[in-house]
Amino acid sequence: ALPIFMMKLMKSKDLDQLRLFAWLCRDKLDEFDHSLQIYRRILLLQTKELGDDHEDLASTYLSIGLVLGAMGDTDESLAQLERALEIQEGFLGSDHIELAKTYGEIGRMLSKKGDFAGALKQHEKALEIRETKLGRDHFLVIASLQDIGRAHVERGDFKSAESEYRKALK
Repeated sequence: ALPIFMMKLMKSKDLDQLRLFAWLCRDKLDEFDHSLQIYRRILLLQTKELGDDHEDLASTYLSIGLVLGAMGDTDESLAQLERALEIQEGFLGSDHIELAKTYGEIGRMLSKKGDFAGALKQHEKALEIRETKLGRDHFLVIASLQDIGRAHVERGDFKSAESEYRKALK
């Protein structure tokens, strides 16, 4: 039933409908192949309508990167996440709160690849933005501290990891 539905859906030009089904396929059904197809359709429609560098494309690149990461394609995932970041920086500046999420996702992907030092740098950028914009006690700041702690654990630096986890608990 899903393949017939997908054939009909892939003809749609309704971006809201496409986003909804891409999200459902990704987050609720674990149908990553279908989600990726839909997000690529969204990107094609957005690019035709808005051009290559419009700010709306950043969230689509981010979503494609997340799907590819879930599928295990870390290299292509990173390329998509970095494209999202490039667009976000162009429209939002280098310290906008939206960039923190993208830095965090890039950090997670670098960890999957085994680049723990690179992951740590990305998580630190996310933390800096979140602390500045949201304040020290915000739950997203705590999440960034946990990400940094996890990156230290993955590097084998348990003392630094403990320090970050303790900061998160304060």
